[in-house]
Amino acid sequence: MKKTVKLLVASIVAIVANSAIAESGKWYIGVGAGQSSYSDWVSQEDITALKDEFEASLGVVKFDGAESADAEDTSFGYKLFAGYWFHENIAVEFSYIDMGEVDANSSSSGTFYDDADNFKVGDTFATAKANVDAITLDVVLNFPITSVAELIVIGGVYGADTKLEFSAGGSIAPENVNDSKTTGSSGLHYGIGINFKVTDAIGLRAEWERLDNVEARLDIVEANDGESDVDLLSAALIYTF
Repeated sequence: MKKTVKLLVASIVAIVANSAIAESGKWYIGVGAGQSSYSDWVSQEDITALKDEFEASLGVVKFDGAESADAEDTSFGYKLFAGYWFHENIAVEFSYIDMGEVDANSSSSGTFYDDADNFKVGDTFATAKANVDAITLDVVLNFPITSVAELIVIGGVYGADTKLEFSAGGSIAPENVNDSKTTGSSGLHYGIGINFKVTDAIGLRAEWERLDNVEARLDIVEANDGESDVDLLSAALIYTF
């Protein structure tokens, strides 16, 4: 009896260890969405310093009133992807990723004084925004965990466009200042995730991925000397055909 049980267990382990959800010669497409994160993005202190510089350019040397600042470094991101399993454990995958928009804001409302002690009552503001979208080309390796789940490791390259916008103004300013720029960059793209088999054609994927050192340069605003890692934690639906 013990020998039979051991043989049965050994057989199950062998089947699981050698089962692969992916099949060679198969194409797949998918769509995913989740939370993106921009590391080293403009902080509350950074955007307030930019607002203060704008006020100084208007001749403001002293302020009496209320200030507020906010910086958001996470957003909603989504991706579209397609791939081909040329081996049951190796695929080539292409994707388009939109990391969503993050922003930072600072404002002041009260009385503004110049060096001659003249004053104006009103408000000022400064706003910075960033949005990254990218295309990626990767190799995907899978490592079966069970008959319905597999670990995947993704590695490749990306090409990205970063759109940055900056604006400053307010009721005490004669006009608003606006600056915007789209910068292209490229680098490494990598991630890790788990594929789940629902049916022969339908699957699910949970995944973390990173665009490494995305360039984000603007004449007025620079995050982390112009570079930022951008991550996406997502869930995706996959169709294999």
